[in-house]
Amino acid sequence: MTVLAVATRPGRRPGYCQALAAAVLPVSLAVGSVSAQHPGDTVRVSGEQVGVVVEADSAGLLLSFGYVPYAGMQRLEVWGGVGNHTMRGLKYGFMAGAIPSGALVTFYCLSGCSASDYAMGLAISAGMGVLAGVVGSLIGSAFETDIWRPVPFRVGSHYGWP
Repeated sequence: MTVLAVATRPGRRPGYCQALAAAVLPVSLAVGSVSAQHPGDTVRVSGEQVGVVVEADSAGLLLSFGYVPYAGMQRLEVWGGVGNHTMRGLKYGFMAGAIPSGALVTFYCLSGCSASDYAMGLAISAGMGVLAGVVGSLIGSAFETDIWRPVPFRVGSHYGWP
């Protein structure tokens, strides 16, 4: 059990910094234990080995393929599901549609065109960007990748971070 006392000078009330330290310090002291791995979690060890946690103790993890000590780990990540790239496809598709068509409109209007023609051309290039963005988002939603969340773990006197 950790007991934390915030000391102040006699006759003064605790300030904001002391209150913040009293709130944050116990939480940071509690991070020393590995609490993110529970039996059944899928983990990736050092970016190479993927296994399911069978049991976790203070020295290491018993995974589906064997025991891995924390001292031998460089990085530990917990599987967080699968994500797709819909928004990335939308962004790249919009840029691929709007930038070239906007550049063509600008190049065409360098020789001289009215402001309304230029505005119409930019509106058409924005429409091309939206159309290409929709296609890009459909393509991006077809690609899925695993999401791995890094887990801090304590090895001796230092923390292992990704």
